[in-house]
Amino acid sequence: MMGVAAKAGVLGCEKITGVQPFVTRMPSGEPGARSWQEMWVVQCGAAKHNVVIDFRESGMSAADWTIRQ
Repeated sequence: MMGVAAKAGVLGCEKITGVQPFVTRMPSGEPGARSWQEMWVVQCGAAKHNVVIDFRESGMSAADWTIRQ
């Protein structure tokens, strides 16, 4: 995801060597309007950066997302 790569760059990452996504808040709400949260652990050499992403469904087959600051 380009947004995660951009956030990792802001945090000082020059080259991403791995990504491990985790769901930190399970989906809740009505189908088509559910929301959930994920944390992606981005590995940059020896350093790790946590990127928190909020997701919200926008219909039955799409989701909008926002990266926390």
